[in-house]
Amino acid sequence: MCIRDRCVALSIPLSGCQRSEQAGKDSEEEVQNQKDSSLGGAEKPQTAKDNKEQNTEKKERYLVPVAKNNGFSQLYGYEDQSGKMVIEPKFKTAEPFYACGIAVVSEDTDKYGLIDKKGKYLVEPKYSSFSYSDGLFLTYDYETNKSHAFDEKGKKAFEIDGYINQFSDGLSSYYTDTQKGYLDKTGALVLQPGYSVMNPFVDGIAEVAEQFGSPSFYIDTKGNDLTDKVSSGLRMFQDTGSQLYGYQDANGNVVIEAKFKEARPFLNGYAIVSQAPNAESDARYGIIDTSGKFVLEPKYCGIKRMRNGLYAVGSEGKAEDFLPYGYFDYTLKALYTADLKDHTDWVYYTVEDLDKDTVLVNDESAISFINKSMKPAKSLPLFKGQGILTLDGDYLRGDINAQKVVADKKGNILVRCDERVDLGDGLEAMNKIESPYRTYSMAYPVLSGLKDKAVQDQINAYLYDEMVSGYRQNFENPDPIYLNVFKSNYTISKEKKLILIDQQIDVYALGAAHGSHFRNTVYVDSESGAVYTLKDLLKPGDEGYAKLSQIVSDKMRATMEDVGYWEDHTTITDANFFVLTEKGIVIYFGEYEIASYAAGMPEFLIPYDDIKDYINTDGDFWKSFH
Repeated sequence: MCIRDRCVALSIPLSGCQRSEQAGKDSEEEVQNQKDSSLGGAEKPQTAKDNKEQNTEKKERYLVPVAKNNGFSQLYGYEDQSGKMVIEPKFKTAEPFYACGIAVVSEDTDKYGLIDKKGKYLVEPKYSSFSYSDGLFLTYDYETNKSHAFDEKGKKAFEIDGYINQFSDGLSSYYTDTQKGYLDKTGALVLQPGYSVMNPFVDGIAEVAEQFGSPSFYIDTKGNDLTDKVSSGLRMFQDTGSQLYGYQDANGNVVIEAKFKEARPFLNGYAIVSQAPNAESDARYGIIDTSGKFVLEPKYCGIKRMRNGLYAVGSEGKAEDFLPYGYFDYTLKALYTADLKDHTDWVYYTVEDLDKDTVLVNDESAISFINKSMKPAKSLPLFKGQGILTLDGDYLRGDINAQKVVADKKGNILVRCDERVDLGDGLEAMNKIESPYRTYSMAYPVLSGLKDKAVQDQINAYLYDEMVSGYRQNFENPDPIYLNVFKSNYTISKEKKLILIDQQIDVYALGAAHGSHFRNTVYVDSESGAVYTLKDLLKPGDEGYAKLSQIVSDKMRATMEDVGYWEDHTTITDANFFVLTEKGIVIYFGEYEIASYAAGMPEFLIPYDDIKDYINTDGDFWKSFH
């Protein structure tokens, strides 16, 4: 992609949270009118008498992550629902609290830990990440090759060599060079079926296979083969010549001939299979009964069986089309009943299990919940916007319109993160999300509170052009088969007069081996509206660039063996991107620019003292933050 006349191969914290609101607001203006000016941009708490008890419960149960400007960065703390700071800002990132009373936070070292509602560390910040599943917080230490599991009180449940997969039904599939099987929540290897493919247990059954690509079947939590109980006595087999799949009975007799490119075990009388319309096209999916007859013709881009028995069926594709990997996730889907006798239109972009009775669906305008009869779940609300929510005790948590939220089951959004940042001196940055296409999510700030409104308008227009408009031409393509998934985010802070924005961009083209990433840093003077580049930081002439080139090249040569740069030197110009820090500047490069994709975006820290003779200390840029 191209930015500032540089083309490079193409991820993302934001800031601030807001407090309680009712789901399903009709417009941004309606939300904006209810904002107060406290740190974090919270909406005013509900004050109606009939909501008094509800609000009291919220204040006791939920704390809100809020961002505070810290010069060259942001620090996060937590407020209660009334806006009182409960945990002082000291974290680099801060997640909303889980229902169990634990939150995941990180410090400047990019190491994560777990805290309680008083801000006390239950688990010290020394891990690269945390995930939560089935009542356990899981993390992996790359240096020691050990996984650690902590319970909902922050106590270590166990540690074990290797990587732990997510838990479900109290079990996690586990693979190492010497062991494989399912762990329980104490870390004990309680089931060792000896298979190379072990999918998660869902409602007591898991799909397993001897080898990758070999026929699969279901087992229970004791390791018993469930073919006779849930798969109508039919077991998949693979023809050794054609490599296609079919089905046999218990005696090895072929019941359904091998003619499917892909296949899944039978469950409740039906099996999902695929066939290719022709040699040039990708597989198309359908559903067969136990006689091998198609009850849903193989013409869809994908089919997913949901926990409550419904089927999510992807759109049809032309027979000659090759559909890239991941296409099903982004195309429109319909819901079919378990007996396949009724279905919706193709209106859902997202269909995910919420629990064993309910699926979450997302059309163009709202997130809602559907039961096995394809009726709205009466006990769950509708949320306007795009996103995915999961259950967390009595709450729903996840993302709506690219912002982390926590909501109750009545539709009250208790926490909405990444909404507003107080930059100090009356200046605020309100986060906005623009989604010109459903797979685009472009975040940008809108400033308010500057005394000079003309300068404020000038800065806001520049930020929109730099952070939104400049990217559209790179990714517009009306053909959904060549769809790009584009997400951008940023952090914003202010040191003296200087506004610092660090934009992070993720792009993924369907079918590509991996995504691409880019970083864009912006520096704007809050008083004059001037936009600064590296040229403004250095004295006139080429001496400063030569010194930077020498320092970076020396650092490249020192790490050449570990990184493997294309060359052992580089030339720094005004077009190079850089990050301002309190101690110095960081020169960084895009992916593939000076090294392979595996090297990421190489960075080189240069202390101000090392280039003090070349900095224009009389210039507006330097004075703006000194």
